Amino acid sequence: EGSISAGDSVFDGTLTFEADETFHHDNSIVFLLHVQKHSLFVSVTGEGIVRTWFTSNGHAVGKPTPKSVNAIPARSVVISVAVLSKSMMLAIGSDDFKIRFFDVASLRHELTMDCSGHWPMTLEAFLFPEESDEGKKLGESSKRATETAGSGAE
Repeated sequence: EGSISAGDSVFDGTLTFEADETFHHDNSIVFLLHVQKHSLFVSVTGEGIVRTWFTSNGHAVGKPTPKSVNAIPARSVVISVAVLSKSMMLAIGSDDFKIRFFDVASLRHELTMDCSGHWPMTLEAFLFPEESDEGKKLGESSKRATETAGSGAE
């Protein structure tokens, strides 16, 4: 009862949540990412409020005060989010044509990149090929093609 995906290691059927409402977001969450290396979920609202949660129990990180950051300027809207697993950075693109990078563990702002008037619609461009599903598929098919070519008669 309450399990989203029976048998999944994250959703084991146990309902867990942050009971303290001061840790809840005031607005709707538009992005939710799983950061397996740190056993965290990262939630992002459209207004750019970012919070982290423990995957083990659903509690907010940073008690007694919530660990959260306002990732974008007022009146801006988040349009894309990605976790860059090699660098453990959270990339957040907004409608002010900027991408802001944050350390996942501390939520410390590290870098802002100006997209020169281009919409930061997809942040997969920052992923290494082995970090994205498409990159994995491409790498596997390239590896098979190389093995097939190498095993042929010369």
